[in-house]
Amino acid sequence: MGAERDALEITTRLWNAALQPEHLNAALSAAEGPLGGHALGLALGELNRDPLPRLYRSSSLDELVALYRTQPPLDDPVVAHMRATPVQAGTIIPVEEVISPRVLERSEYHLTYTGFAGFASSGHLAIVLARRGAQLTASATISRPDGVPPLDSTRRQLVTHLVPHLMALNGVLRRIDRATSRESMLGAALDDMPVAFLLVGREGRILFANRAARELLRQCDGLCTDRGVLSAVSGRAARRLGSMIADAADTARSDGFGAGGAMPLPRREGRPLEVLVTPVPEQAARAEFEQNAAAAVYVTNPERDPPDPRALLAALYALTPSESALARWLLRDLTLAEAADELGITVGTARQRLKTVFAKTGTTRQASLVRLLAAGLANFGRWRSD
Repeated sequence: MGAERDALEITTRLWNAALQPEHLNAALSAAEGPLGGHALGLALGELNRDPLPRLYRSSSLDELVALYRTQPPLDDPVVAHMRATPVQAGTIIPVEEVISPRVLERSEYHLTYTGFAGFASSGHLAIVLARRGAQLTASATISRPDGVPPLDSTRRQLVTHLVPHLMALNGVLRRIDRATSRESMLGAALDDMPVAFLLVGREGRILFANRAARELLRQCDGLCTDRGVLSAVSGRAARRLGSMIADAADTARSDGFGAGGAMPLPRREGRPLEVLVTPVPEQAARAEFEQNAAAAVYVTNPERDPPDPRALLAALYALTPSESALARWLLRDLTLAEAADELGITVGTARQRLKTVFAKTGTTRQASLVRLLAAGLANFGRWRSD
């Protein structure tokens, strides 16, 4: 009963920390007491590919992990055994079955890592948590510091109770990792959009904003935040924007038929921002961002300077630097004469250069050229050929 009670206490701590992995080290540290002072560590990663996988560990293993990261890499003989032997997930391996304490004590691995960090040369356990084919993808260790007695039968029984939970915990952490990585990847991709993009809840609370949106909010010119809620500088525009978001939110929950809407958003100076609000199905938002988003908000600034498209134009249309420079000024709504003046060339030279640009882009008029470039990837000016 003592082993089962201790196992329940440890696993409760671990599962409470599963959704906040930054608390997992503290939960593993708390397991040292029931384990009689032995240190518990988790290694999650492709152990036969990554010499330093993502590690969670009790505090007694901190010095050992620091040595792993600063000393020349040496192969752990127990990990090497688990890699080379088709050991099933859930198997508990006493280290003495793999390498004798006398041999381990004299090994370079022990002298560099475990022995230097104050761990004994015997009394350790290795646990296979997950395999994928021949690959060992997760493991756990029960390590005995010097001066701590070996595990007695009760504590070995405790380890047996812990193993299924450690295996399940590994699966949950991997799923969280995949979800987090996917969200980060999507966020990075949305940051490259020239259009400001935001996900908001029903009350307008901002759940996500890409780089262009963060810049607009920082300027607080037309669009702003009020304690984390998306709003507009103008009170009348703020009420209309809030109504469109609520309308889209009702549709997202299948409680309405509104599509959100579009509106101009007045600024202090210049042309208004252009805003489009559309519903976001709650299930899709939770799947991608783990948020209860209700609406997507797209904002464009008609007076935003287009990015420098030269590298993209060279890649897409084989434009030379001088041809790309001309196209860049035409994209900024300049006439051919004004573009020639900016480039310090004659109008005749600019006209000849424009004919070459027409031929390379498959256009015949300046208006169609600008429309092609404005609608294409030239707006993604952060890309560089290097």
